[in-house]
Amino acid sequence: RLQPHVHRTRVFTCDQLDQRASHGSARKLFLKAEHEQKIGAFKIRGAINAICLSAADYIVTQSSGNHAQAIALGCKLLGKKAVVVMPEDSPGVKVSAVRDTYGAEVRFCKATQEAREAMSADIVRELREKFGE
Repeated sequence: RLQPHVHRTRVFTCDQLDQRASHGSARKLFLKAEHEQKIGAFKIRGAINAICLSAADYIVTQSSGNHAQAIALGCKLLGKKAVVVMPEDSPGVKVSAVRDTYGAEVRFCKATQEAREAMSADIVRELREKFGE
């Protein structure tokens, strides 16, 4: 379910890192280049997986960064609607990516975990009232 929606990223090795990590054993490190992934982070993998497993038409989440972008893009790719709760002090570049590039609805709240959770719960309640469970 992920393959059509994510990039296949490169895997690197580095002899110097292997030497430092092995301490005399034959340990080999493999470095996955997830910075090459859509949105520039590995989070798109988990977002696509979770969205695919959900029967909901709307996905509500809270984040001010890569998770927000991953959910927004995942919903766009899979034909669902994303509502992302972001703290009012979120970086403008992140807000723009979530809202303008990936098409999610963004709702701002105070920059506390309690405010994020309360607003998320309110949105879920609102959606259930509007569309049913």
